[in-house]
Amino acid sequence: MQIDRRKLLALMAATAVVSPRAAYAADDEHALFWRVKVGDNSGILFGYERIAALRVPDVVKDGDRFIDETKGVLQDLSPVVKFPPIQIDRKQVVPLSKTLSKPVLNELRDVFAKVPQIGEMTNLLSGFETTTLLMGEGQTPSTPSVGGVIADHARTLTRPTTQLISDTEAQSLWNPPDIVALNKSIDESTIKYLLDLRRQVGPIGAHLEKLYLDRKGEEINRFTADIRKHGIVSPSSFLSEEKMRPLLFDSLVKNLSANAAGSAFVFLPLGLLTGADGLLVKLRAAGHTVTAVA
Repeated sequence: MQIDRRKLLALMAATAVVSPRAAYAADDEHALFWRVKVGDNSGILFGYERIAALRVPDVVKDGDRFIDETKGVLQDLSPVVKFPPIQIDRKQVVPLSKTLSKPVLNELRDVFAKVPQIGEMTNLLSGFETTTLLMGEGQTPSTPSVGGVIADHARTLTRPTTQLISDTEAQSLWNPPDIVALNKSIDESTIKYLLDLRRQVGPIGAHLEKLYLDRKGEEINRFTADIRKHGIVSPSSFLSEEKMRPLLFDSLVKNLSANAAGSAFVFLPLGLLTGADGLLVKLRAAGHTVTAVA
């Protein structure tokens, strides 16, 4: 069985309600856009997540404005780069429901019962599928995504685009875990943690979406880091961040330094920009000026 995360998220999505942006002055705690200076050239760094464009119209508006101001585009990866599908062999994977106590299984059934297609399958889901669904619950289907809409605007202006990481390099970064071993590592304590987190913040996908709406990039980093500490992974984490971050850093500095146009709009995963080992910290440590702008 192939896992398509977008389909899973769509099944669990809540109806989108666009909220006004909170009025924060841009700083590292409240920003999705940063201005970076490398030598005589500059760029606008945009931290994207797979978030529906309709949920964050103010982010789209700011992105379009910065595209208008800059002369070229730097993109982390090709949006059409191909990765191997994630497959689950049902003969080797024990359904998570068989390992859960009755109270935890009943609570899980109550959560998934809101969506009949999933509720009927609760007893058959693997641990990986269950955690993916809980992580995506309440998130608006992300097609079109905020990054995709801003990129479309750049294409209408025929901005030249350079890829920071080649398709071959990207494919070499693909490092999925042993799915059988991963499912064995997901037990009742993992599900109890996610259900407890859900009681604190509501549907987790919706909470992450709201943090992005409020431009709380660093809080998203802290929130998801705590989730990863509990052994919960998402398909996007199968790209090795440890290898990807230095590749992006070197390519970004090289391209900004050599940018004949003098300015560029840069698409980068928010999770690689923020945090103690993020690109924002690394750029500053290397002597480049980085300032939150929106």
